[in-house]
Amino acid sequence: MEARRELHGQRALGVCAPGFLRRRAEHRLWNATAVFDAMDGKNVWMYSAMLSGLVLHRDGQKALHVFDAKVREGHAPDGLLEDGLRCFDRMRLEHKVTPNA
Repeated sequence: MEARRELHGQRALGVCAPGFLRRRAEHRLWNATAVFDAMDGKNVWMYSAMLSGLVLHRDGQKALHVFDAKVREGHAPDGLLEDGLRCFDRMRLEHKVTPNA
């Protein structure tokens, strides 16, 4: 009976852990976003770090807002933007794949 409870406890932990970890990551991202939004004098490195975190956690809408703010504040995109756009065009035109990133 004790072994059964232990097995059930491990199974429940295995099922609950991904949801718990996801909520924790979302909470940390929310905290990081709040700190970022409150900062004055953001530089290109700060923007890059925030954009990376948002993209990693699939918050595309917020990433687009942060990117627009970056450009508005005078931090021009680098050449990688053009490379990325070229890749999207190739996916669409040569391979008939619609990018959804």
